[in-house]
Amino acid sequence: MVSGDANRISDLDNSINDLKVLRRELGSIGTTGTKAKAGAMLPNAVTELTGIGIEAKKKQAMIDRVKQVIGKALEGGVLRKEDEIKYEKILPTIGDTNEVVTSKLNGLDAAIAQHRNTLIDSLEDAGYDISRYRQRP
Repeated sequence: MVSGDANRISDLDNSINDLKVLRRELGSIGTTGTKAKAGAMLPNAVTELTGIGIEAKKKQAMIDRVKQVIGKALEGGVLRKEDEIKYEKILPTIGDTNEVVTSKLNGLDAAIAQHRNTLIDSLEDAGYDISRYRQRP
């Protein structure tokens, strides 16, 4: 298998791992929603002076980072501006309810796992030895 194919599989694996982190960080009630969105939107000066919004801004930064990782894996490179808009609808946002966050994470998890499996199947069909990738969870 060529290194580019191994990198594509690695990008998908990194996406799956990042979804687990997002699930852990956004899974608690109150970590997203209207109050969290308001906290993330506060000007930095207000947050610095009052401490309000720190956790929401941390969560937003994590969502933004994961968006880049998943976008790179699914788009085959860096996200373009129009891709960013699409991924804002697909990925959880700081303003989503817990139910919506869970639904989006479940859908992404299934889609990325399927994308990974399809890629490995295609490489196997092309005659590449993918046995080590099949052994991994």
